[in-house]
Order: sequence, then structure tokens, then C-alpha cells
Amino acid sequence: MIDAPPPETKPSPADARVLGCIADRRRANPVPLATICRWTGLKRRHVLECINRLVIAHRVPIGSSRGKTAGYWLAQTAEDREAAARPFRKQFINEAIRVGVLLNRADLCELAGQLRISVGEIGAS
Repeated sequence: MIDAPPPETKPSPADARVLGCIADRRRANPVPLATICRWTGLKRRHVLECINRLVIAHRVPIGSSRGKTAGYWLAQTAEDREAAARPFRKQFINEAIRVGVLLNRADLCELAGQLRISVGEIGAS
């Protein structure tokens, strides 16, 4: 898990390079991961870490798409943000169901009691 940096912390040089590749891309024209790797000189894993850090720590609304037009793009509108969140919402629900299958009832109840997520911690800016 990536902790959010203090507000004065700026993206790292690698984060900034990755963001530079994505900043002018929209949902209809995403930039593929392989292209970001080629343009930045970073390995796949490092690019993915940068994207994750940009979204979580620096709150940059980067979306991703799969399929014929796979790649990363900057979410500009509420519709873009919804499209970017959709696969994560499904994944979140599926993983919660999986945890429910794996844990016994007592452990699941204990976990549910720990799931106090503040909207301020995760909400849109």
C-alpha cells in the first residue's frame, strides 16, 4: 500500500515522466503501457508503480482501458471518472466476496468492524 505524502511533496522525476506521457491522452485515445515504457525508458513494473503512486498519493485521475484500445488516459469529466472506476468497483466487490468465502464468520465480522473508510481519505477531490 502506498501512503499519501505530505501535501508539499511533489511527484518523483519518474512519476513526472510517466504523467507527461499520459497528460494529453483521453479515453478515446489512451497511451499503451509499452509506449510509456519506451518513451520513459522505465521497466513495466516501474511504470505501473508510478501510475499507482500518481493516482493514490498525488490524486491524479488516471484511467485505464483494456481491449482494442488498451492504455492509460487522464480522466477529465465525471463520465471519464466513472468509466475509470468501473473495473475497480467490480474487482472490489469480487475480492470482498472471495474474502467472505475464505474467512470464517467470526473473522469476517471482525474484518467488517475494521472497515471504517473515511470519505475524506478516499473521496474524489
